[in-house]
Amino acid sequence: MLLSATLVVLLAIVGSEAAVNQTQTVPLQLSENAGADWEGQFCFQLAQPILAFEVVIKFNVGIKNVKNWLGTWLENEPCSQEWRLVNSDIHGLHSVGQFCVRVAGTMCDTADPSGTGTLVDLTGDSQLLKPCECLPAGAQQTKYNYAEVLQKSILFYEAQRSGKLPASNRIPWRGDSALQDRGDKGEDLTGGWYDAGDNVKFNFPMAFSTTMLCWSLLEFKDAYEKAGQLDYMYDSIRWPLEYFIKCHTGPNELYVQVGSGELDHAVWTSPERMNPKRPAYKIDALHPGSDVADETAAAMACGYLAFKDKDPAFATSLLTHSKQLYTFAKTHHGFYSDSVADAANFYKSYNYTDELVWGAAWMYKATGDVSYLRDAEARYQSWPAWGFSWDEKQFGNQILLYELTSKDVYKQEIISTMTSWTKAGGMTYTPKCLAWRLEWGSLRYAGLYTVTSLPLE
Repeated sequence: MLLSATLVVLLAIVGSEAAVNQTQTVPLQLSENAGADWEGQFCFQLAQPILAFEVVIKFNVGIKNVKNWLGTWLENEPCSQEWRLVNSDIHGLHSVGQFCVRVAGTMCDTADPSGTGTLVDLTGDSQLLKPCECLPAGAQQTKYNYAEVLQKSILFYEAQRSGKLPASNRIPWRGDSALQDRGDKGEDLTGGWYDAGDNVKFNFPMAFSTTMLCWSLLEFKDAYEKAGQLDYMYDSIRWPLEYFIKCHTGPNELYVQVGSGELDHAVWTSPERMNPKRPAYKIDALHPGSDVADETAAAMACGYLAFKDKDPAFATSLLTHSKQLYTFAKTHHGFYSDSVADAANFYKSYNYTDELVWGAAWMYKATGDVSYLRDAEARYQSWPAWGFSWDEKQFGNQILLYELTSKDVYKQEIISTMTSWTKAGGMTYTPKCLAWRLEWGSLRYAGLYTVTSLPLE
């Protein structure tokens, strides 16, 4: 999921100073030339291991029927003289020493083939931001620089941006991408965030991430301000919120995914280089998705609260969309992953009742309309939360309902959940005292403890 890629980004930042940018150009070495068909290789010398790369091949004549045994060709016209190859992740790391890329094809002319291949190492990038850049004086006042952690967390989301990047873009190795993302009627679906190092936009986890980031801004606005990150945080959550507005193309219609997960996982390339032809998937009255519709409504309701004083017009638009989406989710029940088969292999939903409560609680928090609170309490189900993630909102519901009602029943629900997360409650802990629920995104589950500043005493 989106949040789980943080470690990869941090490792790239830590290791960027030692990275060597290996760009080499070598000639084609022919091994077979039979009439119009030929086979050859480009051999490079690696000074350090390489994980991600691109090879730009320029031939003296046009080539067609090209093939290779190492990666994926980027889309090109037959008989082109320039071809670009990106490696497939299934081949993994290539060690120091000779590294050869085999290719074959058919000539579109009678001349003998010749050409050059340029290897571009995409494993590391020395242009990443230096530590502590953009932090105000005095932000580091503890043993651990939490202000820098906050800064890097926001930068992580900026690195996931899809669409036309703003002039204020702070990630120098990112460029405009997926500018042709469209709905089935040509609707503009550009923007949003990519997911987990992939090039797909999965709206269900994206909306949950947006809600959580927005909630943190509402709860801890003073901390963002003291760390010098407040304006960056507003920009961060505005990016997906503007995208969700584009995706909501009718009262009962919401685009929930752009790009195919299966196709995307078969190709390892940057979003700036990917095939622009990407499918878009939506839910509607006949193909419902209560879970993703209510999660998107929650994100927009929270966005309304965050922007109502800062940008009233934008906030009003968010509230209008959130009301329509909540009504859509409440009226047309169903799992979005049943309506969008491609999503089921990546972010399958197993319960949407928690999202119905979650969306209603956020709508009440944004509007004060007691009908939303009645909906939330009527649908709430009592059980200790297994975790807190894009597919389980139970703990968030407990927190919100206690905050909104001050009822002891919800306080006891929170205590029950927290008790189940102790060693006595059966939770496994690592030797360094990390609550260990699952290997996939383990920190997001441990983060359940810090979801709110709400006192229980």
